[in-house]
Amino acid sequence: MEDLLQLYEKLSDLMNREKKLIESEEIEALSNNLKEKEKIMKKIESVDVDEYFSELEDGDKKAKYLYRRLEELRSAEAENIEKMQNSRGKIKEKLVNLYSREKSIKGYKKRGKYEAKFFDEKS
Repeated sequence: MEDLLQLYEKLSDLMNREKKLIESEEIEALSNNLKEKEKIMKKIESVDVDEYFSELEDGDKKAKYLYRRLEELRSAEAENIEKMQNSRGKIKEKLVNLYSREKSIKGYKKRGKYEAKFFDEKS
């Protein structure tokens, strides 16, 4: 049986890494990290909690520690989700700006170039 406390510690490490990857906007590495995090979460779900704590010495202390860690992980997860949503908005804004500049550049390739001047003035 997997050690539940170790699984939660691995999950915590992955969540800390996730936070840094969101801030650095490393999409590929973030995607890999999320896949790894999902694997750990599936392992956690497969642990029979009643059986796990019945086999532990000092089960009460470890249960309290585990509960505290779980609360920390919940708040970290909420923070990471919020950061991802904010990051998504920033990326969308960058794409809109790039798209409008692309229209302007394409406009200069046409005859008359009135469309390009129009898009330049708008952006």
